[in-house]
Amino acid sequence: MDSSFKLATTDSYADFDKSFPHSEGWDADKLRGHMGEYKYYKSQYPNVKVLTIAAPSGYDKAQYTEPNVYAQYLDFINVMTYDMHGAWETTTNHHHAAIYPNPNDPSGTSPVDIKNKYNTDSAMKLYRDTYNIPASKLNVGTPFYSRGWKNVVNNGGSLPGLFASANGAPVGTWDNAQSPGGQNPYFKMKELEKTSGYVKYRDPYAKVPYLYNASQGIMYTYEDEESLTERCNYVLNNGYGGMIAWEISGDDPNGFPLTSLMANKLAGGSNPTTPSNPTNPSNPTNPTNPTDPATPSNPGTSYPAWDSGKAYVAESIVSYNNNNYKAKWWTQGDKPGASDVWELIGAATPSNPKY
Repeated sequence: MDSSFKLATTDSYADFDKSFPHSEGWDADKLRGHMGEYKYYKSQYPNVKVLTIAAPSGYDKAQYTEPNVYAQYLDFINVMTYDMHGAWETTTNHHHAAIYPNPNDPSGTSPVDIKNKYNTDSAMKLYRDTYNIPASKLNVGTPFYSRGWKNVVNNGGSLPGLFASANGAPVGTWDNAQSPGGQNPYFKMKELEKTSGYVKYRDPYAKVPYLYNASQGIMYTYEDEESLTERCNYVLNNGYGGMIAWEISGDDPNGFPLTSLMANKLAGGSNPTTPSNPTNPSNPTNPTNPTDPATPSNPGTSYPAWDSGKAYVAESIVSYNNNNYKAKWWTQGDKPGASDVWELIGAATPSNPKY
């Protein structure tokens, strides 16, 4: 990993992702070793501006990873709000990336509450509310591919094929034929939408679509432009940092509709660009702004006081104990002069009050 970081240039925004262990059998010492790695790379390679991990969406998996501890070393946490369900289950009573729960879901609630908590909204609130990680540091996941079932029993009703018995998965174009998961890129799903026998339905609660072919007994759950719009609005309305897509190569090469939609919605949204959002440097030309990324030409310039409850992005500048400090990476609650995240850049002016 050292060699990968050394490739980054001084002005690089290289992104280093690492999936976290998510099972009870993972040794706690190994887990803390990973946290030490994050801290090490942050201190040794300040030129790498963004360090992220891919984090599990299941609350029963996340509980073994101590998100409230490792969050301090990362710039963003990409929550994998997909692959929550699939053909390893014997019913189609789950969406692989549901945004909200469906109250009619027959899934159990014990020992794991699948019915209420295996969805995007619950997963994001877990990291934000239970582990007290700022929303602006959390990215919502979106899948540009499907998951599917075969041998699906036609259970009728207004949403046939949903909450139905099934056994196995059809072989998708992204699958290993020996262990299929019904994984098709979005551009293939668009073709199937126009294929005879397939009917598209939309879960009014989960806010996601699925395709069902009753004669073949095949069902696919996936993301489309309507559900992605809903997901983008969810990100904006809740002040989350952004989104992570797995993976962009699954988008339709004819215009890249999902990628374009996501970029346009998030770039044009109000939440990610408001000055109150801690991930957004407010005014890069105003040296009195505490989140100003510009290094002052005069290190004696006075800056606002460090606030233990405020989140600061890389290169934010604050004053503390008559000294000015610049953040090397995202931080909240780390005291200047006592933490590696803050770089001393000079003394404050005599007129600057003691903090």
